[in-house]
Amino acid sequence: MKKLLSVFLALSLTLALTACGGSGAPSGGGSSGSSDASGGSSDEVYELKVPTTQTQTSMIYKGLQAAAGLRVLCYNYYDGARSFMGPKEYKTPADLKGVVCRTPGADPYVKSIEALGATAYNVAWSEVYNSIQTKAIDACEVQYTSAVSSKIFEVCDYVSKTEHINLFNFVVCGEAWFNKLPAEYQQILKDDFFSRAYDNAQEIIAAQADLEQQLVEGGMTIVDVDLDAFKEAAKTAYEQLGWTELREQVYQEAGIA
Repeated sequence: MKKLLSVFLALSLTLALTACGGSGAPSGGGSSGSSDASGGSSDEVYELKVPTTQTQTSMIYKGLQAAAGLRVLCYNYYDGARSFMGPKEYKTPADLKGVVCRTPGADPYVKSIEALGATAYNVAWSEVYNSIQTKAIDACEVQYTSAVSSKIFEVCDYVSKTEHINLFNFVVCGEAWFNKLPAEYQQILKDDFFSRAYDNAQEIIAAQADLEQQLVEGGMTIVDVDLDAFKEAAKTAYEQLGWTELREQVYQEAGIA
């Protein structure tokens, strides 16, 4: 199960680490997500092509069914792109040297953040505000929606806009329960979850500029970073995780250069 979930996360990360600065946008009414409010073509690049690729169907759907008895209904609930936020600017991986940065504890996150130059540290998101305020940690990496809702602008001065990970969530149900449904209802369930998630993702994307403005009004400065340097650094994470080939496969199937 752990391995399968890691593969799922790999698919999300492939849209970000080497694209480091891809696009997305947090939505205003609900979850917190961040993404690229600039970059004209970003909305097209991340128009949720990956959930229809062969990689997704073979490695995620079939894998979860066989190993965990779960049916993936969709995983295109997009919540935005994650960037570094802290008391200083982080324009290059070198600027993150020695910076203790909060990130989720799963290996894909830890190895990714460390490849980008920071020292990864796991603490519950609910504790991040106080941890930065008391200097227990130096920074965090998070999408705009969560940054705004948690008022991270009260303890962080800069958004270093790396957009290094695009956050996707997915919905599952029990395979046994799903198989008891008539075929017609199964299709309705899959179609409705996918379409609702897609609509939500468009709201997230459309809300990016407004969420970024809220961070600015809260006192934060948006910092442009050396994306090429971060892209190069990100390669280490793929190599350590054994995902370089998987990334190329996903890119090819999704039509991402």
